[in-house]
Amino acid sequence: MLDLLDQHGAMTTAELAVSRGVRHQTMAATVKELTEAGFLAARAHPSDARKKVLTLTPDGKNAIDQDRRYRDGVLAHAVADTLDDGEQLLLARALLLINRITGTIADSGLSPSPDRGPVTGAW
Repeated sequence: MLDLLDQHGAMTTAELAVSRGVRHQTMAATVKELTEAGFLAARAHPSDARKKVLTLTPDGKNAIDQDRRYRDGVLAHAVADTLDDGEQLLLARALLLINRITGTIADSGLSPSPDRGPVTGAW
């Protein structure tokens, strides 16, 4: 959820719930925990006072950045420990191709429908 807010900017609880394929009540509980932990800030929605717009706090941004660095490190070590130089080069080339493919999907607007249920996320 922190990643969604970091990548897409401010969102409401309802928007977060739809994007993750969960019920509003489920997302509201997560929002409450993250707000109490100091990772999220809520402000009034500009056009609907019943809603709150959620944004990352500096602590929330720091938490997601730390998590990304950790995951990058784990992956880098696994690649280095598992693949030889030729395989690492092949992987790098494959990632360039995957980026091209996902770019085409993003540009086409052909993303998974939000009504597909609680699966794994956007892609």
